Amino acid sequence: MKVECPRCGSNVVFMPSSQTCNCEHCKSDISLEEMHLDSFDVNSDISYDECTCSSCGAKLLTDENTTISKCVYCGSTQIIKNRFQGKFMPDGIIPFEIDYKGFLKRYEQYISNKVYLPHEYRENYVLKDIKGVYVPAYVYQYQLKGNSCGCASQNGGDSCSYRYYRLKNQFEVQMTLDALGKIKDSYINSLKPFDYTKMRPFHPVFLCGFSASNSDEKEDYADKKVKAIRTEVYKEHLIQDLGYGWDLDYGLIQLKHKLLKKSYILLPIWFFNTEYCGQTYSFAVNGQSGEICGELPIDKSRLLKNIIVGLVLFLVFFWFFSALFMNDVLSFGVSSLLCFLSESLVLAFLIKTCMQGYASRSSLKHETMEYTDGIKNHIKAEYEEYSKAEFYKKYGKSVPTDQLKIIDEEIKE
Repeated sequence: MKVECPRCGSNVVFMPSSQTCNCEHCKSDISLEEMHLDSFDVNSDISYDECTCSSCGAKLLTDENTTISKCVYCGSTQIIKNRFQGKFMPDGIIPFEIDYKGFLKRYEQYISNKVYLPHEYRENYVLKDIKGVYVPAYVYQYQLKGNSCGCASQNGGDSCSYRYYRLKNQFEVQMTLDALGKIKDSYINSLKPFDYTKMRPFHPVFLCGFSASNSDEKEDYADKKVKAIRTEVYKEHLIQDLGYGWDLDYGLIQLKHKLLKKSYILLPIWFFNTEYCGQTYSFAVNGQSGEICGELPIDKSRLLKNIIVGLVLFLVFFWFFSALFMNDVLSFGVSSLLCFLSESLVLAFLIKTCMQGYASRSSLKHETMEYTDGIKNHIKAEYEEYSKAEFYKKYGKSVPTDQLKIIDEEIKE
């Protein structure tokens, strides 16, 4: 779809850094107000170039001036170009705020603290297949009310503590799920948060110079997926109310939910690849905040050397202090203390080395709670704690004692 400059009628391109449009012909910077976004007819058909990947089936909508030679999701070059004519009307769009120069600077900062990144890669990396894409997503806003009773345990090493409880609580939660089966959920989770207060009504002007993916997942599939996540989010929040470190052993959770709002929106994401030693590494960048996720190459030989050095130091310290005070009973306490301190330092070095190696490799998040965009209006209404005998006397016949059972029902008006 062609979006015309109000001054000369030529094509315009959306500029993320200034949140304005730039005319390719008269070079004018045009504010969004001048583009008369409110005059767009939401029921009108629009026309775009539709690029379909013959390998994974992903579809990208682009304007006539945007060229796609490689799929941003699977890397295939088998792209079929057709013309899309019809309605494309998301409930909202979060515009790009970071342009190419902006995310390039963020990427340089991102790799600057990666300890085990190969030196050759750091000095000679090249970004390839750079595309700014609006990725479709479903945003669910739920009210959750829970009535829970059961047993929670906390492992303290030599002993285990138990709590028998009944808890009523409620809160509101917002969850974002991508509507594109071709993209990993861990990518969307790792790029959060998005600032939904800056979401705007959809207008084709925001797509000028960028691409947009249409949903390839059925809406009921997303609804089923959010149901499973919803119960896991409530369990995680229940543990927070009980206190971190506690595990839910068994009991009954009666969960009632109410869907407050559901939106189909477009999220701004930059995609690009780099290559090292014949292998391709893919990255995604939050086009609003600059958050980056992806997997980097690591210098395995350097990581292995540091681990070996740590193990050698561990053995040397142990042998040295053992031999030094072996025949001196009075100095055994000093020996043990020095040995413990030195070995603790070496173990700390080994742990730090392994963590830095992992951090240099990946920045993807897989936790269930990463689907949430925040908890609000939290109310811990009632909480009671019992002895084991009291709990079984009151709830023994109605609560499972061998599993954690969850009943998830919709709140009826």
